[in-house]
Amino acid sequence: VSNVRFHAEDRASFENGGFFSWSLEGSLRGKPWKVEGLTEVKFGEDGRVSLHIEHWDAARQLYEHFPLIGPLLRHLRCRIASR
Repeated sequence: VSNVRFHAEDRASFENGGFFSWSLEGSLRGKPWKVEGLTEVKFGEDGRVSLHIEHWDAARQLYEHFPLIGPLLRHLRCRIASR
């Protein structure tokens, strides 16, 4: 991946944490590539991070770009969507 850019976008907070959406853009094998996701963070009573989860579609946004597994995943996604 080259020419990587990270953008934090919308956010929401609550008493002990919050969420923010993000996008990561760049070039993968010379082609434009973009990953979008949501980060969930919660803080403990001591102020330290007690939970950190990244939510994003790894199959569609990453693995489908791989030479061997990509065509298989795209085929499966299309078959599931057509049902």
